[in-house]
Amino acid sequence: MFSLAHRSSSFFKYLFDLKDGQLNPYMQVSEDELCFDRKYLEQLNFERIQSIVQHAALKSIHYKNIFADYGVTSSEIKTLDDVKRLPLLTRDHLKNDLELVTITGDRSGWVKSATGGTTSSPVSYYRDQPSSLRRAADTSVIDSWFGRRLGDRVAYLWGAAQDFSDKPTIGMRLRNMTYQKVLMLPSIPLDRNILRHYVERLDQWRPSFLQSYPTPLYELCLYLKAVGKRLPYLNNVAVTAEPLHSYQRDLIEEVLGFKVFNWYGSRELGRVAFECECHDGLHSNEPSKFVEIEPDPALPDGYGYLVITDLWNKATPFIRYMTGDIAKKVDGPCKCGRALSRITAIEGRVADLIILSDGRKIPGVALSGRIIKDFSEITEYQIIQKTCDVFLIRFVKGPEFNNDSLTKFESSFSSFVDANVDLLFEECSSIERSLSGKMRTVISEVGNI
Repeated sequence: MFSLAHRSSSFFKYLFDLKDGQLNPYMQVSEDELCFDRKYLEQLNFERIQSIVQHAALKSIHYKNIFADYGVTSSEIKTLDDVKRLPLLTRDHLKNDLELVTITGDRSGWVKSATGGTTSSPVSYYRDQPSSLRRAADTSVIDSWFGRRLGDRVAYLWGAAQDFSDKPTIGMRLRNMTYQKVLMLPSIPLDRNILRHYVERLDQWRPSFLQSYPTPLYELCLYLKAVGKRLPYLNNVAVTAEPLHSYQRDLIEEVLGFKVFNWYGSRELGRVAFECECHDGLHSNEPSKFVEIEPDPALPDGYGYLVITDLWNKATPFIRYMTGDIAKKVDGPCKCGRALSRITAIEGRVADLIILSDGRKIPGVALSGRIIKDFSEITEYQIIQKTCDVFLIRFVKGPEFNNDSLTKFESSFSSFVDANVDLLFEECSSIERSLSGKMRTVISEVGNI
């Protein structure tokens, strides 16, 4: 049964949506489709892929040329496997040929946005109104899996200070008072004084839900553990935007006292995959995204490059879009009973792929999450691959750092890469975050693909 507060929040959201002319017709549809059986999901995927491919072939110069060059017509896409005959779409296509990829015709109701800029400069793209509404519906439904409901008090440990408006409009203030109820806490910079201030603000705001990047949430939980503090009002937490390492998950769940939800998405694609209550891999958002793993035999254990087709955006079609991330499929059904396919948690980006002189490739997160288990000697580190055989290790000393600390790091590193490599160590006071507040633990300066 819905509470009075929830009903009030829904009412105010309805009024604002009515004012903005954006009543969302996809809310119930999204909720229903995420629970379809396997056969229905595959049929739905195929119908929507056919629709987006035929639309792109008719109205996008880029895709018209692709079909001509490859000698394929859109009518020949008769199975999901046929889609894989099409070449990949990359960020370079968007950067250099955006208007060719984007469809021709009426652009009313479109939004121009940009990709994230974690490993390269942001690139622009367009999104039409139906895909924007469907994305908002998917976000709301998936958040409800994590325990977040409309009108809940929510805190974001997110981004950098320059990302937030210091002069919110009256409309923004009214929304925040009535149904959005959001507290924004920049994730950079962070130090002990800032974390103490954030805990004070959280105690005043008393959110039931927290959304964060993994690294700043880990830092917050380290602080909470050090001062013996709990956040008893907090019921659920979700993380995204960076790989969630097992040591981070363990500490976060120990300090907060409940399981953390991990999800994967991007600015250009929206929600792509997400954990359920079983926390056993990430369910693909199949009613809205067609998820492929492009194999590479040089990657370990069946890992491949994550390739996504957006089944809704008909402004700038994302057909077989190379995300730059690495994952693998999870076989078998999930204990939750849902028929959605699953992938592993994202195992790093192509730009963070270690390439050894014998041709082997190691996802960077395989190193960053496993070399150190006890962070009392080295509290933070960053691995920069300079050549196939030379790595720069930037590190921050911990309270128990000693003469053997770097020797142990080198031994652990060598055992994971199973190769003779040279490590150069550089002591730092802190590891620099990106402008968005994310931390890249592994950076490769060696060409990857």
